[in-house]
Amino acid sequence: MHEKLRSISYKLAPSQRVEGFQLDWPENNGCPQPYLEPEAYRAHATKLLSPLLRPTKPASTSSASTLVYPLSQLAPLSPSPEDTLSTETTGVGYVLDVLSQPSFQGGKWVFTAGYFNPSDSVKRGLIAGTQTTGLVINASAEANGFYGSANPSGYLPDAYMILARRFLESVRDGGMERRIKMEEWRHVARGGRLDGWTYHAKGIWIIPPMFTQPILTLIGSSNFTRRSDRLDLESTCVVITADPTLQSSLASEIDNLSKYTSETSISKLNEMLAEGGWRRGLAVRAWVAAVGGKL
Repeated sequence: MHEKLRSISYKLAPSQRVEGFQLDWPENNGCPQPYLEPEAYRAHATKLLSPLLRPTKPASTSSASTLVYPLSQLAPLSPSPEDTLSTETTGVGYVLDVLSQPSFQGGKWVFTAGYFNPSDSVKRGLIAGTQTTGLVINASAEANGFYGSANPSGYLPDAYMILARRFLESVRDGGMERRIKMEEWRHVARGGRLDGWTYHAKGIWIIPPMFTQPILTLIGSSNFTRRSDRLDLESTCVVITADPTLQSSLASEIDNLSKYTSETSISKLNEMLAEGGWRRGLAVRAWVAAVGGKL
């Protein structure tokens, strides 16, 4: 996958004209330049990459304690929305479908993304698990990488708080308040001295009924957002394991993330958003309405 993508990408090279770098198109790669011929470029990319996304017959797994399934999201290279170069949306959907199965009653899950704007399919999948217990870990405003930056990027921490509040409102409306909790990650207590730590963890961990540790996780580049779903190139792996050592490591990941979290709620998020004043709040809401699908 890396080699195929590299063959249809610009090269970053030192500039011979000015200080800095320039983008050079590889010669003789047989691919039209995306800037000059975008439609022809997408057609070439689809022909090159689609064979890598097709299922293949797996080798014997009878003795394997861990299985790894690669998922890819290459929608920006697709010639049309109907012909999407993506297995991630479908794959994540299959994983989350497990949560709503009657046999999964009593199971648990953990979901986190540093930039919290879950796609509609991810949101539905998490909330649909009415017989499960879920934890969402979200970055606090102070742990957002854009905290304190000049506007409009300075609106981003507040924007993600609005999106987190909307998720909790959906949880409430679905009658899942007792089963799904959200915690905010910050390295120091709110109002304390900021030390510059930011939060960029992302992933899903699933603990089936009668288990105390995760047996399934998703690891990769995706934030599981609407942007990741349509606008970015993403690479993710579904890992399913019966290995107790690996299961213990997955449980440790959750423990480490939870060291610096505290539970939040709709009312707490409203209080924090109100601190910016009504003018800022109005500007942020307008900004989210305009660009929410690209966050």
